[in-house]
Amino acid sequence: MSNERDQAGELVVEARVEAPQEVVFSFFTEPEKYRRWKGQEAELDPRQGGYLSSEDGRGERGSR
Repeated sequence: MSNERDQAGELVVEARVEAPQEVVFSFFTEPEKYRRWKGQEAELDPRQGGYLSSEDGRGERGSR
């Protein structure tokens, strides 16, 4: 896993996961799997123009 800041100053996190693409994709498109994986509450709409909103366990929310 690597972390870096992009030109806009946002933190970019890259992780390599040894699993089939379909399995990894499902964790970003199925809210219950995302919650189990990240251990935090999340709401997401995986459609184009959708959103991802999650809580980090300290009560802080982030959205994309």
